[in-house]
Amino acid sequence: MRRIPELDGLRGVAVLLVMAHHATSGLPHGGFLGVDVFFTLSGFLITSLLLAEVERTGGVDFRAFYARRALRLFPALLALLVTFVIVYLAFDLWTPRDTFAAALVVLGYASNWARALGWGVDLGPLDHTWSLSIEEQFYLLWPALFVALHRLLRRPRLILSALALLVAALCVYRACLFSDDAVLRLYNGFDTHADGLLVGCAVAYLPSAGLQPRRVPAGLVAACAAGFALLVLTLKYTDAFYYRGGLTLVALGVGLVLVWLASEGGGALRAALRLPPLSWVGRISYGLYLWHYFVFVSVPHLEGWRPGSRLALNAVLSFAAAALSFYLVERPFLRLKGRFTVKGRADAGEPRVVVLSDRYATSK
Repeated sequence: MRRIPELDGLRGVAVLLVMAHHATSGLPHGGFLGVDVFFTLSGFLITSLLLAEVERTGGVDFRAFYARRALRLFPALLALLVTFVIVYLAFDLWTPRDTFAAALVVLGYASNWARALGWGVDLGPLDHTWSLSIEEQFYLLWPALFVALHRLLRRPRLILSALALLVAALCVYRACLFSDDAVLRLYNGFDTHADGLLVGCAVAYLPSAGLQPRRVPAGLVAACAAGFALLVLTLKYTDAFYYRGGLTLVALGVGLVLVWLASEGGGALRAALRLPPLSWVGRISYGLYLWHYFVFVSVPHLEGWRPGSRLALNAVLSFAAAALSFYLVERPFLRLKGRFTVKGRADAGEPRVVVLSDRYATSK
């Protein structure tokens, strides 16, 4: 699978938007759209990895897939949860019952449903983990659906059409459910916030469907970026527009950017996404997302400190925690992922591997 270096820069932009949104009381209003960028990226990358595995082995090794996901995501999350429990119990910030309840909900990747359905669990500095829960639920469901689609439809273009229909159905479903009282349910539910994941999956299928363009018009990409910037400045997550088509449009816009990044060509925007500082932020973006909200909520408002100084302190602590997480926790476990990489053609008799038809790779 060809590596696209600009994706690190795109991750960097996404996590900085989310951090700015949380650090400045919701300004810019649409900074939360950084999460939708992450969702589309996740759908694209996970599906690309599955397609690459099928090309190499003829099938999907579920145990290896879930082992790799666990090594990538769980150690850093566990480090955050252990720190949360120790700090909140040691400084008597919460009762032990509330502290452990929040940690267990996050550990079970159910924080999105706790928010959506009003379970009465205060997540506090772990409130942002709702998006991690949605991604984990996607990781649990998508490999099986991926295999089912290949067995039923076989041809990439038919699979692509099925994904497009799912996105359209989700958009209509959410619009029909929308009301001012349903915002938390719609924003946090896996079934109502999966547009980006599905669009990312669809983009990953374009090459095998013979639909990946060699070039994407620069004007179209610029218009997409300008529209996204406008939404970042003006959109609120409670706006009806977001639930009546806006979320889908954002996902499609990010999908177009991914198509462009996978195509040929240059340009100032592509060069900006390759900038080393932004790429580094993208590489540690998982840790930044995990730790920044914990820091912002947990660090007390220091007397005598101006808001700008407190903001700078929170940023420094967030980047320091993310760097420590990346270099001391995430990277050592990432080195173990190679033990769960299936190489060569799979043996059809191997029980761990779900073997698919070779036709998927060549049929247009």
